[in-house]
Amino acid sequence: MNEKQLVLVNILVIFGLVAFMGFWMERGNFILPLIGFVVAILLLNYLNKKVKNIDDEMLQRMREKATVRAWQTIVIIAVPLGIFLAIGTESFSQVGYTLLYSLCAMALIETVFYYYYRIKGLK
Repeated sequence: MNEKQLVLVNILVIFGLVAFMGFWMERGNFILPLIGFVVAILLLNYLNKKVKNIDDEMLQRMREKATVRAWQTIVIIAVPLGIFLAIGTESFSQVGYTLLYSLCAMALIETVFYYYYRIKGLK
């Protein structure tokens, strides 16, 4: 598998994860989306290790920077607020669920920042 194939597989896995999580969260099951999230992360890590010529130090630093930015953007802000709103009053529960769905966006944002820093460079 080369790097272009890896990008395509990553995008397909992420969209599959978003659909899977949205489907089960809509039905009120929060355990299966969590399991699906963990499986997707493990699958992506396994596939990343299989790609030749991707262990470059600069690419690793770009990946780390993108991951940190995605965590800062989504997890630290949206998840606690989403949980607080979801367990709160019924009128704000939909807002809370919307923020919790943003967990799915974390994988997409991480990919966007990775390619942004890859094009821009590490300045």
